[in-house]
Amino acid sequence: MRQATLDLWNGLNIKPESVLVYNSNTLIKEGVKNGLGVAVFSKLAICPEIHSRQLIVSPFKDRDRFRPFFLLRKDKQFKSNLHERLWNFIRDLDENPNASC
Repeated sequence: MRQATLDLWNGLNIKPESVLVYNSNTLIKEGVKNGLGVAVFSKLAICPEIHSRQLIVSPFKDRDRFRPFFLLRKDKQFKSNLHERLWNFIRDLDENPNASC
């Protein structure tokens, strides 16, 4: 995500005065909640904060600047009911980018 964010800023000709780097989504979200700046996250990583209205979310109009992500799994393996439900949930989010968390 750090590289994707830096690429986004470069593509938009944004030069931040300072950049903080954390190795934890929780730390980054807490930093944003405490007014340290803004961050780029996947929708699934911030669902609890969206529902509790702790963070304000704004979609990007120019989403093609982000690297593509792919959902992967092994083709020939046992898939439990939970595995299938999670797979379908994530796949459905991709088909409907405006789906709620």
